[in-house]
Amino acid sequence: MTRNQWKQPVLAIADDFTGANDAGSGLARAGARVNVLFDVAAEVADAQADVWVISTDSRAVSAETAAQRTRLAVERWAEKVRGGWIFKKMDSTLRGNPGAETEAALLASGAAAALVVPAVPKLGRTTREGLCYIHDRLLTATEYASDPKTPVSNASVLARLQEQSELKAGLLPLSTVRKPDLAASMAAAIAEGQRLIVVDAETDEDLLHIMRAAAALPARPLLAGASGLSDALSDLLTESDEAKASLSAPLSPQSTVLAVVGSMSEIARQQISRLQQRYPLQLIDVSIQQIFNGEGADAPWRQQAINALQQGQHCVIRTCQQASQREEIDALCAQYGLTRQQLGEQICAFLAGLTRDVLSDVQPAGLYLSGGDVAIAVARGLGAEGFRIMGQVAGCVPWGQLLKSKNDLLVLTKAGGFGDENTLVEVFRFIEEKAGE
Repeated sequence: MTRNQWKQPVLAIADDFTGANDAGSGLARAGARVNVLFDVAAEVADAQADVWVISTDSRAVSAETAAQRTRLAVERWAEKVRGGWIFKKMDSTLRGNPGAETEAALLASGAAAALVVPAVPKLGRTTREGLCYIHDRLLTATEYASDPKTPVSNASVLARLQEQSELKAGLLPLSTVRKPDLAASMAAAIAEGQRLIVVDAETDEDLLHIMRAAAALPARPLLAGASGLSDALSDLLTESDEAKASLSAPLSPQSTVLAVVGSMSEIARQQISRLQQRYPLQLIDVSIQQIFNGEGADAPWRQQAINALQQGQHCVIRTCQQASQREEIDALCAQYGLTRQQLGEQICAFLAGLTRDVLSDVQPAGLYLSGGDVAIAVARGLGAEGFRIMGQVAGCVPWGQLLKSKNDLLVLTKAGGFGDENTLVEVFRFIEEKAGE
């Protein structure tokens, strides 16, 4: 599908940068021209796009602030997608402010109801009877219950929504989802006054069936979900096309990559470990204690990274080396008199400055950013106002270029908990190959 054939405009609102990229990737793969903007007020010279994705950077703010940013995003950008779809990107593990943001997007959009579908089956995230599971483990039994910034204490999608919204809500379980007349069940729920309708899904086929039913409704609902639902939207919009844009690229093993990993997730640690088994690389462990003790400016991290890249060696900068560090967040906050959000913001600001300093001296083939807060901080630190999505790697890693940045580097972003242990290996292979074109 070429860009001028794209007929269905889409507006997506996400609560962080990597989530915004996740929402746009499936649509980019389907042939849409996708622009991701860092905030509601962003102004970009190139105003042409089929899909606009707005990051409200609202995952860790108050529910009131999150709702306000979401409402403003929909009100400002909805006109660009008149006649198309509005998609509220939510975290598949229910972090952040899903109730406040979904309600705000729904009311601003004027839709009768929101279909809330957080499942991403290809990443092991499913919903049954309205409960979220990660690889068949209840959400509250996984590491997301102790997320450093926005821990989740309830696996029920309905309960999470109703913590922040008084709109009437309901559930369409799998037994209903898999019936041929799903659209009729959706219409009946809307007629009963349900505004927030949670819809179960365990497979990609479930998600596509949900999207087909949504498209059959007399009036378009608001879509609220994770990358699984946005991918299903892409599939719906391209069902009649013979081919989709390819996201693969040839490899070149001699190129260097700078990776900045701020995520504390277990899968991020596994990905780095597997990468070390496949590539000789410079692994730089940034000490959070040294950052807050004022020793960061004198640490050798910047020069180590520059030396490695100049010598043709991949470089990975990380802040988490052990799983136990997740449990030390509260102690660090108490030690330095900071909230979790303030602690995270200062760490991200340091990593942004470190990355900018490294790139001022050496230009690698690509820049990989893991963790939404780190990714947006680094991108802003490089002077960018947005992100042009050009494709996707490994099923969960968008790639493209920063908008309005003086640096035209190939950039890839990933939410911390996404992917499997081979994801980072696939990313490095892709960057090497892309550099060899």
